[in-house]
Amino acid sequence: MARRSSKRSPRNPRRNFIIGVALFMSALLYLAGVLSGLYANKILEERTNTHLASLKNETEQDIRTLQEGTQEELQHLQNYINFLETTLKSMQLERLFAETLSQEQACAFSALSMQYLITQLQVYREQLPFRIEAYERDNELSEEYLQLKEQYNALSVQAWIVARNQHLACGTDLVYGLYFYSRDCENCVRQGEELDTFTLSLQREGKDVMLFTIDADSDDPLINIIKNYYSITAVPALIINDNVYQGRVFTANQLKEAVA
Repeated sequence: MARRSSKRSPRNPRRNFIIGVALFMSALLYLAGVLSGLYANKILEERTNTHLASLKNETEQDIRTLQEGTQEELQHLQNYINFLETTLKSMQLERLFAETLSQEQACAFSALSMQYLITQLQVYREQLPFRIEAYERDNELSEEYLQLKEQYNALSVQAWIVARNQHLACGTDLVYGLYFYSRDCENCVRQGEELDTFTLSLQREGKDVMLFTIDADSDDPLINIIKNYYSITAVPALIINDNVYQGRVFTANQLKEAVA
């Protein structure tokens, strides 16, 4: 029997070369993937940090703007209160002087004083929050604001009383009133918008208008007495020339028809 040869066949060098190249390329691609992944993560991290820094700066700027705006609104409210307080004291002295005049002279004098008050009120109202009821609904109220508002409420009611007395005593063509709102009232902002339209319409016709916005939840004793006297039980509520409108939104046209 012939003996089988035990000699192994020589390795194929070309095959070994191909395997080596394949292993090298695999390692290279793996390293490239790792490095590209690290680079992508670095870019993502940088972009994220940049975005967070930008968001932080924008937030801080928004907070500063809100604080500045709030302080400005408080200052306007304080100026308005100071004006009302000074004017009411002046009008008390004017009434003493008017008592020395005849009825006709007293009414003429009172009309001049009231016209000055109306003009000055318009200036201050343009500086106040566009609508106090809207401002309070959309902003966090500070203790300082609440204290100022209580003063504003009290002085506004006093100014309304002066206007009412002048209208009744002298028969002036004055539209005077109070607008009661509350912070949680759903329709109060819309009623305020209708009231603005109503006021502007009357002013275009040459009529004098004195309307004051009052917080229905105020603890002021005089405000509560007025609410009880006029049976104010729901908001939004209006007292215009002693007529009461409450519990729903009244349009500018409806109010004009009522005071015509």
